[in-house]
Amino acid sequence: MSGEERLVDAALAHPNQALSSPPPEASQQQPYPTFQEYQAPPQGYSSPPQGYPQAGYSQGGYPPGPPQGYPQGGYPQGGYPQAAPYGQPGGEAVVVGVSYAGDHDHHHHHHEEHTPIVEPFGEQLRKLPKHCLYALIKPTTSNYIELKRHASWAAAFFILFVQIIWEIIFAAIQGAIYKAAADNAQNNNPFGSDSLSPAVHYVTTGALIGTAIMNTLFMFFVVNGFLHLVALCFGGGKHSGLSGSRHFLELCFVSLLFSVPLSFLKLVTLIPWLGAIIAFAIAIYSLVLMVISLMSVYGITACQGVGVIIVYVLLLIAMMLILVFALSFSFLAVLAYLN
Repeated sequence: MSGEERLVDAALAHPNQALSSPPPEASQQQPYPTFQEYQAPPQGYSSPPQGYPQAGYSQGGYPPGPPQGYPQGGYPQGGYPQAAPYGQPGGEAVVVGVSYAGDHDHHHHHHEEHTPIVEPFGEQLRKLPKHCLYALIKPTTSNYIELKRHASWAAAFFILFVQIIWEIIFAAIQGAIYKAAADNAQNNNPFGSDSLSPAVHYVTTGALIGTAIMNTLFMFFVVNGFLHLVALCFGGGKHSGLSGSRHFLELCFVSLLFSVPLSFLKLVTLIPWLGAIIAFAIAIYSLVLMVISLMSVYGITACQGVGVIIVYVLLLIAMMLILVFALSFSFLAVLAYLN
């Protein structure tokens, strides 16, 4: 009888014992090892042939950046802004101790626009024609802010000297025109006497030249000085970190950059009838450029710049009225004393 037949007969004869006793083959099998019985292999674990991948990234290294590049300014240096707690009025995020790179760039640009540019005098003279052209045809605050950084007393007095020379030449031209007009009027008048004498012509021309020189110096020192004081009263230049003398220099320099080119247009004002209209347009344009100069030098608004001009005009009118009143009173006092 085979082994299988004997097992069948034993199972039929003793069913309970057959179910409780495992077969001989099963009893000879080894049980599964427990967790504690696991041990490292005798030769240790071997690394993968291509190495372990970096956590979170592919085996080729860090992923490439965005195609357009990372945004300028970066992320907050002190972390992300903290949100306001629930129930706080407004329900808006409150930024605590966070400085952004954009703020640093803004402060750097603000400091740079007030930093003077130191150049040799020859380099300043070479750039003066371009600066005058920009001040005349591109009157923006950004251009004027850049131009004021080139201000120096040497360049300012050189431009002033050029303007005085031109005013002398223009006054001589005016004197020659007046003499020619007087001679023409005398020749066309049958009852007239001799033409304008050379002495009178020289005196008239000298008076024109002296007036032109005094007017130029008056505009440079007195007018700019008044505008400087009024602009400071309007709160100008408080946040620039510069001294008052530097602001006065920048105002004089920038105003000369556009006043000298405009003074060359006086030749057009000699045209009869049309010259008066052109002179009025030049005066209005000069006021506009002066407002832009005040805005760029002192960091004030357009309304404040217009206010500075209005206050200056009112002060000038008041001073002229006081001067006229003082002269009239002195003249009447002299007449009363003589009588």
